[in-house]
Amino acid sequence: MISSCLQDEDIIKSVPEDWYRVIKTKQNYYSILANTYLGEEKLRRKKDTKESSTLLVSKFTRSLSSRRWSETFQTVNESEILGESQPASVLANYIITKEMFQIPLLPCDSGDIFDMLVPFPVLEALIIANDTRTAIINSEFAKLKNADTVLESEMNQHNFPRSLELSVFQLICEALLKESVKVHQSGGVDSLRRKVHSLKPLAGERFKTLGEIEEMLRKEESNDIAFRTGYTNILSREPSEKLNSCFREKVDKIRLSVQLVSEKDYDVIALFKQHEMNFQTLDMSNNELLVYIQSNFEPKEIEVIEEIENLRKDLIRIWDDLIVNKHQRDDVIKMWDLVCLPPNFVHTLTKWYRTQGEINHNEVTSKTFRDKVDAARICVNQNLDEQRNLLSQLRIKCEPYFNQILKYRQHSVIANLQEACKLFLSIRKDVEKSLHWHSEFEKICNEELQLVNDFCLARSDEINQIISENEQWESVTHDSVSKDCELISLTLEKALHVL
Repeated sequence: MISSCLQDEDIIKSVPEDWYRVIKTKQNYYSILANTYLGEEKLRRKKDTKESSTLLVSKFTRSLSSRRWSETFQTVNESEILGESQPASVLANYIITKEMFQIPLLPCDSGDIFDMLVPFPVLEALIIANDTRTAIINSEFAKLKNADTVLESEMNQHNFPRSLELSVFQLICEALLKESVKVHQSGGVDSLRRKVHSLKPLAGERFKTLGEIEEMLRKEESNDIAFRTGYTNILSREPSEKLNSCFREKVDKIRLSVQLVSEKDYDVIALFKQHEMNFQTLDMSNNELLVYIQSNFEPKEIEVIEEIENLRKDLIRIWDDLIVNKHQRDDVIKMWDLVCLPPNFVHTLTKWYRTQGEINHNEVTSKTFRDKVDAARICVNQNLDEQRNLLSQLRIKCEPYFNQILKYRQHSVIANLQEACKLFLSIRKDVEKSLHWHSEFEKICNEELQLVNDFCLARSDEINQIISENEQWESVTHDSVSKDCELISLTLEKALHVL
């Protein structure tokens, strides 16, 4: 902007080539003169002038040389602050001693040098032109962005392009194929059959373990009763029948739980056998399943599906055109890079202002942007019109296409297979639960069996120890009585012999 202004002949006469340094030197020079020779009132006016100059300089902050300007006037401000505190000598300043005879001092009525470079109306016109350009571009870009939003909404509504990549039969059977994948992932019908048949003996094994626990308790109670009958009042603890009541209650609860799970197992097994033939179809691969479904369609239905397939091809063509149209918007956006200010725009505005004395902003904007904006807008409107036309065609063909798809998704063959899939997955879930419960029951029964076994062994050891101690006591007592009897017998014999 500054270089374009310096092409003006009037300005060249007043400003040398190294005008940045000259302006800095000039301001330093006048600051020193003011601090040295002028009074306080003149000094105050000088400060006001300096603030006005700083305000003018701020208008150039948008230019590429703004950093250089700030560095230039920072030195001026520092010298003025130092000058206010202590006036400097003219001869002591190196700038004055070296440059004082090179300064092109302008006449006092020549006006401010910055106003000579770029007048305020020119700066104002430049700012308005830039703002107008930005507003126009933002408005057009908003239209293009809205077009992208509309296209994305249409894509999400109909699941494009996924719904067009599938054939008509694949789209009709899409939900069924997803369920069929789950069947395959679970191991298929053979895996479920093995698990279902494995449920039969599980409940019997749990009942067998519970029976062993009860038999163990019964034997221990019989031994306890027999012992108490033979050895009255020897045991101080309660009878085993009463102590074992807690074990029997727990066994009854476990048996009831196993019974409930077992009844459900029988229902699951019966349900699987009932629908086992339907499940065999689910073991087919996706292609085999599609062929099987198509073979169960009537000829008239096949003809309708062929018509739907033609609709799909039309939709693919329209969608491809929409994607091409969307990519063309990138080229349309690049065209707006041409809507810019010419390189000599500031110079032109300056001459215009000095010729007419004012600037008509509407006229400036019209002459600068109209042709380029009109050309770019034509491209934008063509792109948007083409998308609206393509979307209209797309919607017209989408309605019958998806209506027919929804209709054939309710076909009896597909509906039956979907029900079979749901039933298969439901049975598999029930079987997994039953296997989990039987695993828990097995763990509980084994722990209970071990606990009862340890408890019964402890009681048997207790009884055996009591019997052993009693027999030992009886043996000692018997030996003592025998010795006493022998002693008495010998004594009697001696007495008789004496007599």
